[in-house]
Amino acid sequence: MPRATAILTLCLLPGFLACNSSSNTDTTTDAKTLIAVDSEDFPESAACRRNADGTVAGGAFVGELIDVTGRLTTTTAYINALKDFRVRASQPVACGDSIGFADAVPNRSYEVQVMVYPDTDGDPNTVDICTRDNSNVAVAKDADGNCTTTFVSPSETLRCHGWVDESSSNNGGLGNPNGQPAIAIEFRTVTAHYCIPES
Repeated sequence: MPRATAILTLCLLPGFLACNSSSNTDTTTDAKTLIAVDSEDFPESAACRRNADGTVAGGAFVGELIDVTGRLTTTTAYINALKDFRVRASQPVACGDSIGFADAVPNRSYEVQVMVYPDTDGDPNTVDICTRDNSNVAVAKDADGNCTTTFVSPSETLRCHGWVDESSSNNGGLGNPNGQPAIAIEFRTVTAHYCIPES
């Protein structure tokens, strides 16, 4: 059963004005039109989760905003995939945090692909990976915290949607595993709450 969670939006992108907005609903009033993803909405099977005592398991994740508006005009999966437009990848953030994308355009449809990376240094409060400009490809950090050329594979990839058909018996009661997109609303943060494993 989906649940509403507080949204803590990080200031990751240029021009990102609304930091630390919180709400118990799916949308909050902000100065920007945002699509967000919150690691608290990741399924229990994800490496990026909360422990039973409420602490974060560790690790990091990278989100990539995908405009899927074009796919709504056809039902052919192959054609739909060709119409997806990858807008922007975030910088890596620690598990337990959220990402807000200020690149959303009102009335367009979006999904967020999330790559989850395990904690490698034993400290759940640090981010052990880095990415290059607007890339979802992660590389390891050295002992001084600098980016290396050693690629790091995600432990899990998720696709986060605006909603799913809960009447469907697919995907453990979460509904259609393909989900339905989040639609950007002007001057609001819309969170893609329904995150479904892709791998």
